[in-house]
Amino acid sequence: MDHWSIPLVAVRAALMNALVHADYAQQGAPIRVAIFDDRVEIENPGILPFGLTIPDILQGISGLRNRVSGRAFHELRLIEQWGSGIQWMTSACQEASLAAPKLEEIGMRFRVTIYSTRETKPHIDDTNQRILALAHRGVPR
Repeated sequence: MDHWSIPLVAVRAALMNALVHADYAQQGAPIRVAIFDDRVEIENPGILPFGLTIPDILQGISGLRNRVSGRAFHELRLIEQWGSGIQWMTSACQEASLAAPKLEEIGMRFRVTIYSTRETKPHIDDTNQRILALAHRGVPR
């Protein structure tokens, strides 16, 4: 059985978002997919619509740029609902112990970076747990 270092659900959601939200008025500006050892970058032409911010889209707020393609993708069941793609990506990465996808506007393009490196929590042995417990109780005066 194959094991993917990046959840395919996250890559699929990023690709669907890039296709639906691309600014096709920028003729000749492609949707780019770049695969590196530690990440995948999916980039589309067009920044977020006016008034929409990255914190907004992290909360599920969406501004659909291409209503026709959005409706078609929805009818084909390629997307479930407006504003859910970022949540799908983020939760898929968290379930796989990966960092949340990085979202950024670069020039007139929007990029999603999905990292393949696992986030690890430091191992806390018994001695360190006792030290932390004492620290949380406070130092007696």
